[in-house]
Amino acid sequence: MRSVLAVGAHPDDIELGCGGALAAHRAAGHTLTMLVLSDGGNGPGTADRWAEQDAAARVLDAGLVWGGLTDCGLVPDAATVTLVEKVINAVGADVVYVHAPEDSHQDHRAAWVAAEDINLTFASARWHTLVFRTRHGRQEMHRRQLELCVFTHLALDLKAGDLAVLGAEQYADYRAQLPVFSANNPPAHARETGRKSLPGAGLRVGEGVKSAR
Repeated sequence: MRSVLAVGAHPDDIELGCGGALAAHRAAGHTLTMLVLSDGGNGPGTADRWAEQDAAARVLDAGLVWGGLTDCGLVPDAATVTLVEKVINAVGADVVYVHAPEDSHQDHRAAWVAAEDINLTFASARWHTLVFRTRHGRQEMHRRQLELCVFTHLALDLKAGDLAVLGAEQYADYRAQLPVFSANNPPAHARETGRKSLPGAGLRVGEGVKSAR
């Protein structure tokens, strides 16, 4: 049985974003917990949103935890990360739903960074300044720079031998992966067109063919 945690920045974020997935988890017998980081106090109808959030938790048969953070003021700082980590550990979550990193709302992006708790200790300070940036007093993550950082380090570690891919040795010689074609075993396009002969039959792709001239 899985323990599923959904993290939302505001009331109604979770059920609107992944309510169907949570219902499927519950139907499969998994336990659900909803962590709402802020009270949505800067949005319209705050009291109604609280009641609706409670009702959504009851419908989904999920536990409900309020984070008590300020609406429109979420930042992925140590306090927010610690809050999310405490709930993850308390419920033993092995599945976590959270906002997308490219979400248009700054609170949603902050919730994603806090839940993911990105560890870039392997990267230089320069990479940190490229991946994380501060705009209008809030820290944001640049997703494309993060991908570039991770894959650059992967490439360097593979080249240096500090990192290896299990089973990669079977692909060490690319020629062993090339198909062999013959008159009795033509490629698919030749079979489809009904060709009876195949120039250079029996040769591997990439091998030289002597000129008939």
